[in-house]
Amino acid sequence: MLRLIRSAAIRLLKRRAHPLFMVARRLRDDFSYPRLLEPGASDRVLVLAPHMDDEAIGCGGAVLRHRQLGSPLAVTYLTDGAEGDARLADPTISSTEATRLRQALRGERRLEARAWCAAAGAERVDFLDLPDGRLAAHANGQAVQQLADIIMAWQPSIVYLPSPLDAHPDHRAANRLALAALRRADPRIAMRLRGYEVWTPVLANAVMDISSVLDAKARLLGLHASQMRDIDYARHITGLNVYRGILLPGRAGHAEAFIDLAPERYADLLTG
Repeated sequence: MLRLIRSAAIRLLKRRAHPLFMVARRLRDDFSYPRLLEPGASDRVLVLAPHMDDEAIGCGGAVLRHRQLGSPLAVTYLTDGAEGDARLADPTISSTEATRLRQALRGERRLEARAWCAAAGAERVDFLDLPDGRLAAHANGQAVQQLADIIMAWQPSIVYLPSPLDAHPDHRAANRLALAALRRADPRIAMRLRGYEVWTPVLANAVMDISSVLDAKARLLGLHASQMRDIDYARHITGLNVYRGILLPGRAGHAEAFIDLAPERYADLLTG
């Protein structure tokens, strides 16, 4: 009887549950106490950032630790960053002013992103310039091929991208785009995918100690000055990094947390 009840409950959840709940349910077999990640000198790192600053917030510390060992770094920004400004939500703003502001934001944020990449030591920087806030509608066709070409050219061993459970729709769409691109890339490229935290803490199965680079992470995050006008991201992410420190040996310090999986298992979260 209990088996019948359980089977019926699972069928009901599959029909009615929110897709994010199903992703969380499928994660259960991959998670115990988070393991400690250590960067390696042979790592080739690719960071996917839906917006200019996601990379600095979610995996900026890990990137800096990789770079300390000389790991090659490439960063790909997916959207043009033109919508992330509180002034655009002002009901009194005219369409002309809004258009002018969006255009200014595109240029300003690209300069800030290049400054962050230069400071972090990125060897390659790409901009797909997809519409900010509407990534899901454009995460196909040409964008998939562009990203697949980047993956083929760079051949990363580690890809950092937002968590598939993140609250921002662009961040979730970035996962669909990445997996579609990976299907077009050479399957012989051995890599790990690491989902990082921005708007939503992840159900982490791995953490990296970033205590030694915390100040540098905050300093580089400050290069995204236009993003910091509305929200003090440095304060908020430092608080999360402090909290994640309880997962480190000795339960002290600062850490970034990730969903760390092989591509095929990561894909199962979204398609299984």
